[in-house]
Amino acid sequence: MEINNITSKKERNPEELALEYSKLIDLVPFSKLVFEFKISGTLTLPIFSGPIIRNHLGFALKKVSCELLLDDADPKKTFCNKCPAVEFCPFVNIFESPPEYLSKINPPPPNFVLSTPISLKTIFGESDTFEFGFTLLGKSYQFILPIIEGARRIGKTGFKNAKSTDILILNKVYLENPYNGERQAYFSRKLGIFFEIDKFEAKEAEEKISRLISSDTLTIKFVSPLEFTLDKQKNPELTFANLIRLIIRRANLLAIYNGEENDQAKKPLMSIYDTNKLIDNAKTIETLEYDFYSFVNDYDRLSHSTGKLLKFDGIIGQATYKGDFSQFIPLLLLGEQLHIGKHTSYGFGEYKIVLERRV
Repeated sequence: MEINNITSKKERNPEELALEYSKLIDLVPFSKLVFEFKISGTLTLPIFSGPIIRNHLGFALKKVSCELLLDDADPKKTFCNKCPAVEFCPFVNIFESPPEYLSKINPPPPNFVLSTPISLKTIFGESDTFEFGFTLLGKSYQFILPIIEGARRIGKTGFKNAKSTDILILNKVYLENPYNGERQAYFSRKLGIFFEIDKFEAKEAEEKISRLISSDTLTIKFVSPLEFTLDKQKNPELTFANLIRLIIRRANLLAIYNGEENDQAKKPLMSIYDTNKLIDNAKTIETLEYDFYSFVNDYDRLSHSTGKLLKFDGIIGQATYKGDFSQFIPLLLLGEQLHIGKHTSYGFGEYKIVLERRV
């Protein structure tokens, strides 16, 4: 039974939608880690720390990878596309792209998503903790231990582009449940052990889905900058239809490269939805409030792969929509996890679904 043939809330129930969300996760497999650090000394970061964290974590992982695979390799001088161990390299498989795409002009996106929401708390001291999320996509989960080691090394070196003294200590690593957002401890520095993780079940999403179904008004709040292009326009109005288009485009792209079948000629979501009809249905959702403004980041980065200067500007804000959301809830939940738009590996495009209750 296709979702787009159903328009009444009464015909969609939380159990059905939870199973549908589970099918989307099967199409685009992912696992979200949360790294928690204790501050030893002081740390000052910008309000949006995504580019700094990505830069340092990437370098730390490359160093770990070279040490694992090539004893005499210098990460600063190693060219991944010429490395004999590239097929097994955690850095290449996570931060670059699978080895078979290294020589292509348009390689797939990195195999991870960074979660670093904008925060007004920028100064951290001895009693504080600092954390960020790191979502591994597809088969990159097999490199979970090297990425944890990379995060631990960040703690030793700190963030060179940030103002810091002393060190950060990787205290805990959590695995976040994609269905209800709850965290399970995966690693504890104090205990020095890794924990067994419970299996995540689709039914765990039913409570959240039930709350979303009950309202005809939802707010999509972006907690990190958003940059996107649709119809050759940069950052046009984020109507609900445009939001759904961005989620579908993102899910299709990731499913092509991380799912079971990486056929670029196919649109993987078509196995679940009539996506064209779904976008048409999204046009019936009304925009009640729209509050976005430009976000200019003060951190630029030179791309090692292209040699170009990367600018990290976008928009930030929220939009409130009204209508029947039942047929869109699984996609909205997926978009929360995978982010949308450009620079998702730098923390861009993260949003939260906020339930609005209006009279």
